[in-house]
Amino acid sequence: MSASLIYELAPIGSIVAWSDGTPRPPERHKKKLAAWKARNSQGRLIRKEGPRTLGTYTAPASFTVHEGNIGSGNTIMVTILRTFELDSSLAFKVLERPRLGSVRVFDRAGPFHELVHLAEGHVAAEEWLKVHRHPLAVLEEVTADEIASTPAHAGVEFGISADGFPVARFGDTSLAMVPTDEGSVSFLASAWRVTRPLTDLKRRDFYGHEGRLDSEAAFRARVFETAEQKRALSALGRIQTRMTASTPWGLSQMATIYDEGVVAHTTASHGGFHLSPARNQ
Repeated sequence: MSASLIYELAPIGSIVAWSDGTPRPPERHKKKLAAWKARNSQGRLIRKEGPRTLGTYTAPASFTVHEGNIGSGNTIMVTILRTFELDSSLAFKVLERPRLGSVRVFDRAGPFHELVHLAEGHVAAEEWLKVHRHPLAVLEEVTADEIASTPAHAGVEFGISADGFPVARFGDTSLAMVPTDEGSVSFLASAWRVTRPLTDLKRRDFYGHEGRLDSEAAFRARVFETAEQKRALSALGRIQTRMTASTPWGLSQMATIYDEGVVAHTTASHGGFHLSPARNQ
């Protein structure tokens, strides 16, 4: 997803990953590897800032991520923070959101506050503050109302299928964490316009193989990520429909109309674009 979606949708305290899409350089290329690591990493979202006017210059909105610390034992020598503006060319992903009932510890009140700790609850937050002095600290609990009002969660329904694996639905899209035949790992599968209750869905309702899933937490993260992407795509006004069409990858299961003469087809195994003769000139 884009930096702007992270800014709009990801709650403070989320674990966010970013990537430039390039392969990791070999270990022997130390300078290239260091530059790659700066553009391909993850950390905790600790601050969001709106646009700020400084004289004649207006700084764009941005968010800051705590990537890690450098030190020895309990002594922190360097804190690594990364700040991204909303026009960043990197691709972002929310790996984890703060748990319901956890407590965020901010360094101060007001719009420029920064997360300094995410605690299990109020007692843990108070204990942490006894050791780490922040005299202006403000505590903020992650509430059910906040989660319900987060666009990433709104309209997403989870359940267990009739075959016993986790499933989810948002809009016309259903996703499933389908176990492999060996049962040791699972993969993400999808279905479209299946309106029966989630508890009635079965393996035969889902198609495709959209990547391996190592845990139910990973499944939920993929569900929220896909829901956010669908919302962003819906804002573009593209039309999704079913077409009776044969493609080089098999029968079309779903088609997305990008423009006149430009149609993207999804099939059971793959997919691609179909261009009209006029568009293909």
